[in-house]
Amino acid sequence: MIIGQAITEIEEFFKEREIEHEENVFIDLITQSILPNILIQLIMNNKIDKTKIHDRNYLISKATNFQKEIGGHNIFYIVEPHKEFIDAANEAIKANKYRLGIILIATAIENILNMEYSFLLRLRNFSNNDIYEIIRGTPIPAKIGWLMKLVFGMELEEDFKKKLIKITEIRNAIIHYKARPFTLNDEGDKNSCSFDDINEKIKMIDFDILSIPEELDKKLIAQKYILYPDLNLVIEMMNSIYKGKVKFGHDYNY
Repeated sequence: MIIGQAITEIEEFFKEREIEHEENVFIDLITQSILPNILIQLIMNNKIDKTKIHDRNYLISKATNFQKEIGGHNIFYIVEPHKEFIDAANEAIKANKYRLGIILIATAIENILNMEYSFLLRLRNFSNNDIYEIIRGTPIPAKIGWLMKLVFGMELEEDFKKKLIKITEIRNAIIHYKARPFTLNDEGDKNSCSFDDINEKIKMIDFDILSIPEELDKKLIAQKYILYPDLNLVIEMMNSIYKGKVKFGHDYNY
């Protein structure tokens, strides 16, 4: 995850990607990640004329002059590796590597939570160090419990929270597994020192674990639009700038 990535020479940054030229629509992923956050910062600081959100030249001019109006240190973007974890988990499960699949899904879940917390806390002017400490020092049960109520103003359904906790607990049991010697005559030791208990817990999962990260992501994104309705304007502005060549909608996360 990358947060608080400062672009100090914003005008040169965009010029290198030929953002100012009508015939060259900039399509690189870095720009697609940074530009929405520039527009968010501008609109939250009343630096955008909302009557001009479909004026491409006006929006490009505002973006390239962002440093003068707000300051380059406010530009940030967040990398989303959780999709790669989900794809890898899918392949692991297809290969009957269920423990690996659980680890990857749990990692994707935690990455989604950390990414969304980073985004909202950054918008609320928390420093990168503060965000890091909050994320590092808060366990998953708190991230989907009291901290979510505090930061997102929402509560997840109890059944959904139980699924998240179950995946996390099995993941922790796997990665913190500590092998100890046991005798064949000591069934108690054998059961406590093998993966048998973990495998049984995995077999008892009665829901599609691959769908859980995406479901969590959708819930948090939906709440984000409730908290910050102007994100809808950002989608319109992005579509205006890209002239429809890159589609942005509520499923586009930033």
